[in-house]
Parts: sequence; C-alpha cells; structure tokens
Amino acid sequence: MLGFLKKYINNRIELLKLDLTETISGLLSIIICIIIIFSIGMMFLFLASLAFGIMMGTHFNNMGLGILLISCIYFIIFIILLSNYSNIRKYIMKKIIELHLNVKENELNDKN
Repeated sequence: MLGFLKKYINNRIELLKLDLTETISGLLSIIICIIIIFSIGMMFLFLASLAFGIMMGTHFNNMGLGILLISCIYFIIFIILLSNYSNIRKYIMKKIIELHLNVKENELNDKN
C-alpha cells in the first residue's frame, strides 16, 4: 500500500511539472509573438513618423520644425499615457488573466 501511495504522489508531481511546463511554454510563445509584433509595429511607427515629419517640414519649409511637431504629438500622447498608468496597468493585467483562463478552459474542453 505504501509503495502504491508513493508511486501515486510521484506521478502527481510529474503531472504538475508537465502542466507547469505547458503553461510556461504557452505564455512564452505568446510573449515572443507580442515582442515580434511590437518590434515590427515600432519600426513602422518610426518610419511613418519620420516620413510625416519630413512631409510637415517640407510644408513649413523647415525640416526641424516638422520633426519637432511630430515629437510634440508623441510627447502629448506620452503624458496622457503616463497620467493613466494605473488604469492601463489594471486593464492589461485583466486581459492577461482572461487570456490565461481561456487557455486553461480550452485545455479542459480538449481533454473532455
């Protein structure tokens, strides 16, 4: 009886390890995809901002003024985001928890 209980506990620990590995690998894959998408989006945003700044500079006949205008727009957006930091943080945490719970729910549905 003791051997059976020991084997059961070892199997249960092994199952928990596998579940943890699966969860971590799923979260890491999501994080890596987000980083890749974010990087490409940032490159696009940088180049589009540069192009728009040059276009505005051409319009004002002053390249520095056009790029400064775009920089001021980003600074205003930065201040707005900074002032709403706690709300944004709570929203992101809520979405991450929902995503994790949806993944777990789908895993349970797949097993049944």
